Amino acid sequence: MGKDREKKLFGQPIFNQILKMSPREAVNKIVLEEQSDRYYKSFSVWNELVSLL
Repeated sequence: MGKDREKKLFGQPIFNQILKMSPREAVNKIVLEEQSDRYYKSFSVWNELVSLL
């Protein structure tokens, strides 16, 4: 597979590339709609997603 030069992902670790492909704004929008961060104590939804990946 060639390097993806349009998305500026070349030269970055794979984990960082995966995080860049999942837009944080979309995750935040879903969190606000579903109010899933309402009772969190230590991990927000974004931190939970990053730790699970």
